This record gives sequence, structure tokens and C-alpha cells, in this order.
Amino acid sequence: MQGPEGERDRSDLVFSERGARLTGLPERRWGVWEALAERISARVAMEGDSDTRRFQKVLVVVSSFVGSIATLFNALTLFSGGLDAIGWAYVVSASILMVGCLVLFTWPPSYVFVTTVLLLDVLVITAISQVLSGGITSGLYALPWAIFAPLGAALALGGRHAMAQLALFVCVVVVVAILEPYAQSIAPDISGSALLSFNVPSLLSLGLMAAATSLYLLRQVERFRNEAEGLLHNVLPDSIAVRLKAGDTAIADRFESVTVVFADIVGFTPLSSGADPEQIVRMLNSIFSEFDRLAAKHGIEKIKTIGDSYMAAAGLSEHQDDHTEAAIEFALDMLAAVEDMFGLDGNPIRLRVGINTGPVVAGVIGQDRFIYDLWGDTVNVASRMESIGLIDTIQVTQAVKGKANSYPFEKREPISVKGKGMTTTYTLSPRQASKRPSANRTHT
Repeated sequence: MQGPEGERDRSDLVFSERGARLTGLPERRWGVWEALAERISARVAMEGDSDTRRFQKVLVVVSSFVGSIATLFNALTLFSGGLDAIGWAYVVSASILMVGCLVLFTWPPSYVFVTTVLLLDVLVITAISQVLSGGITSGLYALPWAIFAPLGAALALGGRHAMAQLALFVCVVVVVAILEPYAQSIAPDISGSALLSFNVPSLLSLGLMAAATSLYLLRQVERFRNEAEGLLHNVLPDSIAVRLKAGDTAIADRFESVTVVFADIVGFTPLSSGADPEQIVRMLNSIFSEFDRLAAKHGIEKIKTIGDSYMAAAGLSEHQDDHTEAAIEFALDMLAAVEDMFGLDGNPIRLRVGINTGPVVAGVIGQDRFIYDLWGDTVNVASRMESIGLIDTIQVTQAVKGKANSYPFEKREPISVKGKGMTTTYTLSPRQASKRPSANRTHT
């Protein structure tokens, strides 16, 4: 579809860099941790998993593995302080965490079930440990870890599961409080050094995990915001996107001088007749993606595509005084770009291009799936220039010729233009344009 492979690669690179810039994604190689996360994701992810679900699975695997090691360390601390019953409770919890990690690796479809079990482990074992220590007033900080059950559910499973875990958390705290008299009756003798050796690492770990969770949530919010802004800037001019984000809901502007370009693939219906729909979309995407790259090169705003027709405009920026020439150079580059492209039937891709310049009204319409569009006689005539134009040729109006008289336009005999009657138009082909002295100024 695309000409030389080098051109395609360069085009893809341009778009990937632009996407990274718009969404704020880092343009650098992933570090060691990111590479490790990718390996884990490849092992536990299933077909159809969203990026969010993939990340959640990685989060649960890593958290259960690290949590298992940390819990075993706490168990050793408890054993050394003579709190064997609580120590064994922590050993059981560490075993459940490790088994859950291994099950996720060997049976990824069990993700929701396994994660739920792991969260219940956090709730139940911390509650049992608190009771065995002598209750809430014992001075041993085991129960605070239970807060990570609803928090973990929110991160790993979603809101509905988080609410269920939150309800269980409340119930667990109430039960531990009710059992306080019983807990005090079986309270072991806990030395001050044992409390310090357990509580200090426990509080530090809680703080670190809370900070890591907060940073993760902030990073997710920032990522989603950047992605949303990137999508907004992809479908709207930057100035319009800024106004929408600022809360401007009724955007309508009048421009006294804008140059509108329409390009249409000649004979697209027979060109794609009988072809697979996916192949047709892939072909159009290849062609229009190249046009997008050229539009960015010349400072042109892509307005929209309608079937096999491409609409763009120059002059919507306040700093583009030579917008008519920019539009012509853009059109010449489009014609040059399709010279090496072929349709699904093996025949060359051919274009008709129409250009007109003049006043337009521009604005955003709709609340859902909104679009930025142009209206006015200038737009209608530009469309007519394309529809009655010649193949592999740019057809322009007198207004365009008057603003770009350095181009060697050829005058056509007056032709009938809908709504305008008999009209004199002018044509420009890449062959004609190559003859002018300034041909190599911008066109490549």
C-alpha cells in the first residue's frame, strides 16, 4: 500500500513519537522493573484482557510474593519474642500468599477467585493475630493491616469487590472489639522489646505501602488525564482542545480567510469491490495516515474523512499568513504520496483534489462524539472543485489563483458548478508545479 518500506517506517515513527508526546508517555526504554512486569504480564494475562486487567494481575502477583516474604519475616520476629501462636498464624498467612501467587502463574483464569482468597487472608489472619495478642489494647499492631483488604480490592478487582471487602473489614473490626474481654483473658506476656521489634517494621511497612498506593493512584489519574488530553488533541485543533478543557461549551468562530482542501480517491467503489472490509479499512488507514503526516508537515488542520474523501484546512492558525500556498504544497505532496500506492485490485491509487479559499465558520458540534467542522460557501465550492476536477490534478478557484499566482496554473474552459453556474477554474498538476522556479522551496 505504501511505497518504499523506508517511507512507511518513517511515517510510523512520526506517528508513534507524536502519540508519545501528546499522551505524555516517556520516550525511553523500559527499565529493569518494567521489563520484569512485562514478563509477568505475558505469563498471567489472557486473550481479551485489557491493559488495566493485565496491570492488576501483575500487581497481585508481585504483592502476594513480596507480602509472603514480609509476613515470614514478621513471623520470625514473633517467634523470637515468644509469641509462637501469632507466629504460626503469620506462617499460615505467608503460605496462603505464596500458594496464591503460584496458582495465578499456573492457572490465570482463577484470578478473581484467588485474589478474593488473598484479600480474605489479610482480613482473617490479622484479626486472629490481634485477638491472640490480647486484643486491641495489647499494643501489638496487627489489625491495621486489614485496611489493605478493601484497598487491595479497589486496586485489583474494582469498586463492587472493594465495597464488599470494606463491609467485611468493618465486621472484622467489630468482632475483634467484641472479643476484647476474651482476648485479654488469653493475652500472652509481651515484652517491650517484642512489641518494638514487631511494631516498628510493621508501621514502616504500612507507611511505605500507603505511600506506594497513593503514588500509584496519582500516577494512574495523571496517565488517564494525559491519555484523555492526547485523544482530545488528536481529534481537535490544539486551540479548540484548550478551550474545551477550560469549559467553553459553545465554540463557534468566523475566519475571514481560510483555504479548504478536499481530496478524493478516484473510483474507490470498484477499487474495493468484493474486498474484505478489514482490508478496505487497512488501505484507507494507510493512505490517510500518510496524509495526516503531510498535514502536520505543512501546518494543515485535518478536519475529517468522509468515506474515501479527505478534508483539511489551512489558515485556522493565527500565525499562518501563507495558508493558501501551504494548502497547495500539501495537495502536491498528497499527489506525490499516492504515486507508489496501489489499490486492492492492483491498480494505482489516483486522486482528485479541489481547493478554495475564503471566509468560513468553524466550530464544535454535538455533545457525544463531537466533531470540529467548517461551514460556508467556501467549503461548498472547495468540495465542488474536487468533485468536478481532473484525475491526478488540483483544481482551484480564481480566489486561490489570485493568492498564489507564483504557481503555473492552467485555465480551464468555464464549467458548470452547482449553485454557481458557469465558472472559470484553474488546474495544477505535479508536472506543472515542477516547472516553476520556486518548485523546490517546500515540495519534496
